[in-house]
Amino acid sequence: MFCQLILADGKIHPLETRLLTRLVSPRIKLRKDDVELICSRLKERRTSDKHLDWLVTFMQSSMTPESRCELAGSLAKLAIADNHLHPAELQVIQRARLLLGLDTARLAANG
Repeated sequence: MFCQLILADGKIHPLETRLLTRLVSPRIKLRKDDVELICSRLKERRTSDKHLDWLVTFMQSSMTPESRCELAGSLAKLAIADNHLHPAELQVIQRARLLLGLDTARLAANG
């Protein structure tokens, strides 16, 4: 999800890469080039619906509502890391919130 958000506006901004590394570093150790590698692989291959369905089910069952909200908040921080919220980035966030079982109307109301 994070890499899809980074790719949404068509650019991989250095501030987004640094913020992503900080956001996931407690759980996943990323080297500097890892984010770009992952993003380039995502560009090449689309995630299958079967894989996406499994991922959604897994995340909803293994994450508390609070941790899903944290994840959505992290996506929002990443989207504005370059000081611009691209419409495609907002679409990724809204889709992620929907997939995570979170209220997308509340996101729109809170900006």
